[in-house]
Amino acid sequence: MPELGPLRPERVAVYTLTLPGLAVAERIHKALPGSTLYAAAKYRGMAEGVVCFEEPIKDLLQRTWLLHDGHVFVMASGIVLRAIAPLILDKRVDPAVLVVDLKGRYFVPLLAGHLGGANPLARHLAEALGGEAVLTTGTDSLNAPAPDLLAKALGARVPDWSPLKEVSAFLVDGRPVGFYSDCVDLSPLGRYPMVRLLNEPLAEGSREGLLGDPQG
Repeated sequence: MPELGPLRPERVAVYTLTLPGLAVAERIHKALPGSTLYAAAKYRGMAEGVVCFEEPIKDLLQRTWLLHDGHVFVMASGIVLRAIAPLILDKRVDPAVLVVDLKGRYFVPLLAGHLGGANPLARHLAEALGGEAVLTTGTDSLNAPAPDLLAKALGARVPDWSPLKEVSAFLVDGRPVGFYSDCVDLSPLGRYPMVRLLNEPLAEGSREGLLGDPQG
């Protein structure tokens, strides 16, 4: 079974607004032991352990957004996007957000695919329910390493995250990028064709065919 990533199942919330969605949401709830299942109040008593709500989903999220590290919505993506828009802050702190269709076929991360763990959550649920994880993050789609995930895995302190966006863009474009570390084994990154493992750091200002040079 795929790794669930940084998310603990008991820190995930599952939401549904419809009867078909409730059936799928229950399956997701069972695949994430300890998760919290929220359903519209009109379905009270139709499933065990459900937290029922009366208010619109956007108002419910004002209460639950910070209570959970991951939010799985079995409903239309448009509803979800409008509901979470005022709550989004920064990729480093936003919770994972996942949308699932009413038949439980497609699992689509909308927010925090990498650092928040929405992508591995989608893979986990897709396998558990027999569906498909639809990942739109560039590095995942094109089998390229994700610098933000690498930094997190290494426990690295990143004072300025903006350069990582440029590095990610180079990697997604298939341009060579050099990686160097004097304390961590980076050899697993060698499986990516756009990665160049360096034996020593480049001199300041030197590119030597790296960091975006298509001829490198």
